[in-house]
Amino acid sequence: SGGAFSPRFFSALARYDAEMTKRFKNAASRGAVLRYVGILENGRARAGLKEFPRDHPVASAKGSDNVIANNNVHHNRRGVVSSKASDRTTIRNNRVTDHLYEGCLLHQCSSGKIIGNDFSRNNGQAGLLLGGAFWEGALVTDTVIQGNVANNNGGANPFQFGSGISISHGTGNMMHKNQTDGNAFFGIYLSGGSGNTIRDNKADVNAYAG
Repeated sequence: SGGAFSPRFFSALARYDAEMTKRFKNAASRGAVLRYVGILENGRARAGLKEFPRDHPVASAKGSDNVIANNNVHHNRRGVVSSKASDRTTIRNNRVTDHLYEGCLLHQCSSGKIIGNDFSRNNGQAGLLLGGAFWEGALVTDTVIQGNVANNNGGANPFQFGSGISISHGTGNMMHKNQTDGNAFFGIYLSGGSGNTIRDNKADVNAYAG
């Protein structure tokens, strides 16, 4: 008898030590690591132990970190959404196009990394939006936005402003080496925040302003 975390439970778990040690060493010999992950693929969800190269975004995840990587997301109302205290989320190497509103939306979260994504083409309100004037308590803080492309966003609807990258009500965020060209409104738009750093970005041929 005993609960799920009783000494009996750990004694039973110890029977798998040799197998797990072997899997760990085999992964290490290939320059990889093991991570227990949840995967949504082809409409099905599963969870389990999976091997990742050390340079994969999931390999650097720790504890309750979230990783959204290597996806092709298109033709939805919104593309990728991270919200409601989804802190330490990495969004990396995704292609996100043709959405009615934002290609990628973050609100009420902090300490994220948005790196190397393509948020280009026909995302109605923005390729990437942090915060948002219409989201109560939407503050986004201490997030790195680096090496993304957010070109040619905007729609025929006048409420679809079509900015490349927009930060609204954010603090302490770093925007670095992004490209935002040919958008229907702003290339880079900053509103209602403080302590944000924006440097070494490229913003050309946007309809309203860089």
